[in-house]
Amino acid sequence: MTDDKRTTDFERRWNQRQVDAGVLEGEVLAELVRLGTRQIQEEAELKVDGLAGPATRAEIEDRLGLNQRGSKPPRKSRRRPPPDLVPIPTRRNIEAVYGSFGYAEDPKRPGAVILDKKWVRENIVKCHFGPNNTQYTWCHRLVAEEFPRLLKKASELSGYYPKKVWSWVPRYQRWDPSRGRLSDHSWGIAFDLDPHLNKAGLTGGTPLHSAEGELFVSVFMDAGWDCGINWKSYPDPMHFSRVRG
Repeated sequence: MTDDKRTTDFERRWNQRQVDAGVLEGEVLAELVRLGTRQIQEEAELKVDGLAGPATRAEIEDRLGLNQRGSKPPRKSRRRPPPDLVPIPTRRNIEAVYGSFGYAEDPKRPGAVILDKKWVRENIVKCHFGPNNTQYTWCHRLVAEEFPRLLKKASELSGYYPKKVWSWVPRYQRWDPSRGRLSDHSWGIAFDLDPHLNKAGLTGGTPLHSAEGELFVSVFMDAGWDCGINWKSYPDPMHFSRVRG
């Protein structure tokens, strides 16, 4: 495979993941399609109208080799996608990036759920972090490298080193089944930092509300993560999640 082909394949896969994750949607996606459609139409000497109709789609399918008789669909790679292929999804598109699972309510813990064991085995891993990697939590494999890196950067920048961190807890939002939605913690993509200090509902007075704390939060926010410290209805300073806010 040539370098140009690798680059093209990478760009196509990357954009596909942005679409699946809901990062590219609405008017932004429509405009990208319009511009790309006009480019294809000009190159193929079709009517240039910016509308992705049957002729334009057929041209694209021909270029991708999808219309060749007897051709076999490309085999899906079993390799895990590298970090730069993992988009940060909207909440409604979490499953497109981090996977979906079956679950049942935990009869012993109100508000907790029990997840499908196969999904857990394939996706939840042990994540080490902190000074000399002496701390750990369990989280989703797709955030297991990024979280320690961001935590290290945020701690060194701010001087704030969280002592208690936890991620994977299969449960409903706020442990309330009546809300009907699972918490980001169920996927292991949310991290609670020092819950005893950064308590939910507080709008000030926590380590993360200080000047140093603002520097800490900014590292995660700049990387595209969400932090509950900015939530208006119910602030949750301890909460950091790899989901678009």
